[in-house]
Amino acid sequence: MLLLLCAVPVSFCGPVTRRSTTAGIYGRVVPIPAGTRAHYNLQNFAGPGTYKFGYDTGPGPNQSFRQEERGPEGEVKGRYGYVEPSGALRVVEYRADSTGFHILKTRTLVPDMKPKPAVKVRTPFVGPLPPFIPTSYVVNLAG
Repeated sequence: MLLLLCAVPVSFCGPVTRRSTTAGIYGRVVPIPAGTRAHYNLQNFAGPGTYKFGYDTGPGPNQSFRQEERGPEGEVKGRYGYVEPSGALRVVEYRADSTGFHILKTRTLVPDMKPKPAVKVRTPFVGPLPPFIPTSYVVNLAG
């Protein structure tokens, strides 16, 4: 019995992955590698009708994120972003209230694509040798 209890923790030492709990709705279970995606959802945290939610899809060609919060007065504020095919990150900050949806700020962050400076390679000295440096060596292997 003791041996069996000691062996159980060892069997769970592999990489941690999360699985979708909505397999019955969408038809298949999709493994999600731990540490690459995030999602959160808080409801009624500052009174009735308030919420916060957000997600980040993690790195990759279709990377995107979104964060949103609704306060006690009903005003919604948030931001979302995505990576464009060019590699630029587009971020939009917004708010929504009784007057409608308003974009507050849009930013585009472009990755640094400048070519790196070439590394200078130092070539060996190939000029004439000074007279005090011997130009030939005699090696006695019979010694």
